[in-house]
Formats: sequence, structure tokens, C-alpha cells
Amino acid sequence: MKRWDKKIIKLVDEQRLLIITPFGKSITRITSETAMQRNKLIAEISDELFIPHSNKDGIIYPKFVNR
Repeated sequence: MKRWDKKIIKLVDEQRLLIITPFGKSITRITSETAMQRNKLIAEISDELFIPHSNKDGIIYPKFVNR
């Protein structure tokens, strides 16, 4: 894992930032597939979702809007 910025570490230590990932150290780049897996995880553990913009023909809309 690359070294995180000291500001990020400080926020985590102060319990003001939570970093959640379903991936191990072998995943080092974001792809559309890994982004959707991450989005699904966050949606599953969230009480509410706020999606400020979503195109009806896009990827997010059919999976998360008006569920």
C-alpha cells in the first residue's frame, strides 16, 4: 500500500473518516467493475443514499434510483 497523506491518517485516527473497501491489496486501480462493486457495498450498508445526478441511460440509475 502506498503511504497515505498525513491529513488522511489524522482524520482516520480522530475517527472523522472511515475508509471502506471490499478489495484486498491486489486491487490497485479503479475499473468500472470495481467501482460498481464498491457502490453496491456502500448502498447495502447505508440507511439512505443521496445521488445528486444520474442519467436515466447511465449505469447508476437502474441499479440505485427508485429501488
